[in-house]
Amino acid sequence: MAEKKEDIIERLEALRKRVPEEKAIPSKEPVDVRRKRLARLVGILVIMVFIGSISLLGYSFLVKPVKEKIEVEDTALVQAKAQKINSINDAFAGLPARYMSDRAQLINQVKQATTASQVQEIDFSTPASNAWRSYTLEKVNEIARKTEKIEMEVGTDIYHELATIKQKISLLSYAELKTAVVRELRIEYVPIRLLREQAAMGLAEPGNIVNIYFKNGSSIAALAKDAKVIAVLRAKASGSINLAETEKKTDTGGGIEGYGTAASLSIGATSAALTGSYEGSTGLKMRQSETTYTVDIEELQKAAAANKLPESYIREVLENYGLKLNAIERETNIGDLGVEYLMLFEVSNKEAPELVLRALSSEDRKNIFVTISEISPWMKGIG
Repeated sequence: MAEKKEDIIERLEALRKRVPEEKAIPSKEPVDVRRKRLARLVGILVIMVFIGSISLLGYSFLVKPVKEKIEVEDTALVQAKAQKINSINDAFAGLPARYMSDRAQLINQVKQATTASQVQEIDFSTPASNAWRSYTLEKVNEIARKTEKIEMEVGTDIYHELATIKQKISLLSYAELKTAVVRELRIEYVPIRLLREQAAMGLAEPGNIVNIYFKNGSSIAALAKDAKVIAVLRAKASGSINLAETEKKTDTGGGIEGYGTAASLSIGATSAALTGSYEGSTGLKMRQSETTYTVDIEELQKAAAANKLPESYIREVLENYGLKLNAIERETNIGDLGVEYLMLFEVSNKEAPELVLRALSSEDRKNIFVTISEISPWMKGIG
């Protein structure tokens, strides 16, 4: 059985070797099918190129400009926000924390803004100015509780009166208020001898607030701002009072006295004529008497100082003589324009040195001018 099985296997193997191996015959596609496939591929490629071109054009002319615009706007917005926040911080810098509440709100508004124009529209100047005004007034009031002598320096300007300082604070911006220095005023009193046209035409009175200027070539510089007039002395030339009284009398019958003869005699303005001898007096006689009174104010002052006149007389009769004379001149619009004044001013200790330097020079003193900076009581109701 084993031999038969091996014999069959051998026969099958020999038979397999006799049969030729089948070779794969390549398939041949029709030419039309290949052309269609190629055309399809080309069409797909053209469509892809077209779509790519459209996409590129769309990106270049639509997407890219918008994207660049957005990027530019975003950059501008970032820069605008940074600048605005820096400006806000700078405006409030130097203020105590209790005046900083508006700063946080303003910065929050800047952060929430979506465009640069919105950022620019945020107003920080007004809140900052209000905060600085409140803080500066607080410092002024703190000093005012101790003394009425207060001084505020802003740049090159100096202000003294409390009412003037408060009014000025209400007008200054935060940038100016940041540089303002408020302190207790240390005062000095400076006398200056001035001609009438330099001394506010002699119209300034004690208690008036004035400005003192110096003319240097074609420019004007302030020597003292808001100085107070303490006293005004009028020159000695105005210290004499001259009064004259004249009396005239006309008598009749007293034209010629004595005895004598005359061929003819005219009597006064008449046409009468006398001839022959006559006795007594005839015609008109005129008599005139004049009395002059002179009062020297300086001599009265000396007499009072030497106790030769009672001081009550000076007080009752001559008190404020110079000021009264100024007032009468003002009311009558007639005055002595050539008179000189010695004026005593209250100024700050910073203004005093320059003022003294100019006042001691006879040439510089010619260029000092005083103006009244606040309305005087006698001005009220005028105009």
